[in-house]
Amino acid sequence: MSQTVVTTEVTAEPALSGIAALGVDTPLLITQVVNFFLLFLLLRWVLYRPVLEILRKRQNKIEAGLRQAEASAKRAEEIGRETAEQLQAAKIEAKQILDEARTSAEQVAEQIKTKADREATDFVDRTHKQLESEKGRLMSEVEHEIGTLVAAALERILDGQKNPLSDAEIKTALKTVKERHDQ
Repeated sequence: MSQTVVTTEVTAEPALSGIAALGVDTPLLITQVVNFFLLFLLLRWVLYRPVLEILRKRQNKIEAGLRQAEASAKRAEEIGRETAEQLQAAKIEAKQILDEARTSAEQVAEQIKTKADREATDFVDRTHKQLESEKGRLMSEVEHEIGTLVAAALERILDGQKNPLSDAEIKTALKTVKERHDQ
């Protein structure tokens, strides 16, 4: 077997000072900072602005929705108040109409009652007048019949002799009897 010997040479690095002593590579650090700044600008331009714009639009929509909801709530409250006022006005108007109808009905009822009373009074008066007229006519007929009967009775009593009393005397006698009867 053959042996191979590997030899390594150790060399000492020169002594570093400052940041390099910490193991920081300055050109690499500067490159990293520049890359970070470029990435930051790129992300801000490509991602951050659109995201902010989307958030702004969303915020505006939310605010508009809140304003609209507030306006709708105010309008609903206004409509509720107007409805309550209209309902109250309708109740008052209905009460007035009911009162007017009641008053009108009472007036009509009073007019009907007055008319019925007047018609009843007129009917009673006409009936009284008709009865009085009929009574007078019947009394005249009765007086005439009684006069005829008295004359016939006197004729029979006197056996065919002429009646000594005239019709005028018989009527006078009947009037006297009637006056005594009425008293």
